[in-house]
Amino acid sequence: MRKLLFAALVFMFVVSCSKKDSTPATPAPTVSFTYTKSSNSAPSNVQFTSTATNTTSYAWDFGDGSSSTNANPSHTYSSNGTFNVTLSVTGAGGSATTSSQVVLTAVVITPPTASFNYSGNGVAPSTVTFTNTSTNATSYSWDFGDNNNNTSTSQNATHTYLAGGTYTVTLTATNAGGSNTTTINNIPFTKPGGQVAGILMELDQMFTFKFKTRAVTYYLMLVHQIAFLM
Repeated sequence: MRKLLFAALVFMFVVSCSKKDSTPATPAPTVSFTYTKSSNSAPSNVQFTSTATNTTSYAWDFGDGSSSTNANPSHTYSSNGTFNVTLSVTGAGGSATTSSQVVLTAVVITPPTASFNYSGNGVAPSTVTFTNTSTNATSYSWDFGDNNNNTSTSQNATHTYLAGGTYTVTLTATNAGGSNTTTINNIPFTKPGGQVAGILMELDQMFTFKFKTRAVTYYLMLVHQIAFLM
């Protein structure tokens, strides 16, 4: 009788242990994530995607004072820097945490170099073509040197000089990295009739030297006056 009772107890114990061993354990969560940046410098919108498993809740820390409890949040970084992003997840089997760095760096923009050449100078009135040879520029500002209002923002410019003289032309080239200015000084223009006047003055001197008659001298004085008025 005792042996039979002992055998029954052993059987019940084995059956009980068998039931406990057959109950599946709750799996622990695993945590990981990926992200994509809209740009490598701020402002940049970053899309985070959780690849965690066995989780029921999420806690994101974006490393700049912002956070989220969404599974797949997006976040905009307004400044450059290195940000340590942390994702903590929780599930029935426990919790887990992982982190990764988001790096945003400022884009270095090379400042422009301003330069130009021109053609068409000569006797005023003269239309001059200015050819812009600047590099790394996005905008331009011309000053043609003959009036404060005579300016242009075209890449290549033309300008008509009405009066004789010498003019200083300035070009300023600009981009996001800064600006640069170049100048060409003393672009010459002969006043209208100036070339003829010069020739007549030379004749005046030559004939006055060779012919001392009053009539010739008087005639040349008149020519001199006409040339000066031209």
